[in-house]
Amino acid sequence: MPAGSAKNFSKVGFIGLGNMGTPMVKNLLKKGLQVSVYDVKNSLAKDLAKDGAKPCGTLQEVSSDVDVVVTMLPGNKEVLDVYQKQGGVFE
Repeated sequence: MPAGSAKNFSKVGFIGLGNMGTPMVKNLLKKGLQVSVYDVKNSLAKDLAKDGAKPCGTLQEVSSDVDVVVTMLPGNKEVLDVYQKQGGVFE
């Protein structure tokens, strides 16, 4: 994403809150963006609520009513599952 393009959107859905995802979400929140978050470990999403993120219980919830979806996942299988399986982002 080119520098400065964050001005084109204000609502972000973020999936995957591990070692890289959580700090990235915190930076988005510091920039004033609205961030909905999801992780298979629900506690990670709930922890980010303290910083202003909206924790979501499903992939569909995190990907609805947002301008962009960001995924920070460990591998190809997880990416395909998140986007393509029943209940995933594309559904």
